[in-house]
Amino acid sequence: MGLPVVFSVTSPAESFLHPQHFLNKFQFADDHERQYVRKIAKLALSNKCRIYLLTNEVDTVYGFVALSIASTISMPCVVVDYLFTSLPYRKLHYAELDNRKVSEHLLDVAVIIAREVDARLPVHYIALQPAHEKLENFYQMFEFKRLHIKEWMFLRI
Repeated sequence: MGLPVVFSVTSPAESFLHPQHFLNKFQFADDHERQYVRKIAKLALSNKCRIYLLTNEVDTVYGFVALSIASTISMPCVVVDYLFTSLPYRKLHYAELDNRKVSEHLLDVAVIIAREVDARLPVHYIALQPAHEKLENFYQMFEFKRLHIKEWMFLRI
């Protein structure tokens, strides 16, 4: 058994977000994922979303969550634009993350950030669009629900 991993969540500097540099930090299952991560990096560079990276003490990037603010259900919401775990770290549970996966930890980070935003601005919900039906159960574990907008799931904060 190796040494414990010291995880941290950070917002990357603008220079880190240049698409090619950003893409080189991750491993992808397919080109579709790669292209979507490129799109998210460009959105972050143009200040349309904020990225929060999960890294360790030697700057290995495990994944990220990208968040923005939008009026999705006629009121401002914190939107999870993308939740991404680099391919080698998927499905792994880490003792240092309370025996959770990277994606579970990053979703918790999104909820914490949304609550901080809600304390200053009335956002009330976190909204997201699951990439595919298989992810719906994952989000339901965090109490996300479908409301009147069929393709979106929401969590009251």
